[in-house]
Amino acid sequence: MNYCDQNEYELQKVVYVGNDLNDLEVIQIVGFPVAPADAHADIKSLAKLVTK
Repeated sequence: MNYCDQNEYELQKVVYVGNDLNDLEVIQIVGFPVAPADAHADIKSLAKLVTK
């Protein structure tokens, strides 16, 4: 998130891929969260796209 702030990226325009609970904070605030098929169930439930 600091990287986005420093480079003036809008979080709603960020795509982020996460698979476990350590990714939860970012998954909740980006515009397009993505999870792989084997991700933690909580992460997959928040993802706009789950890969095969």
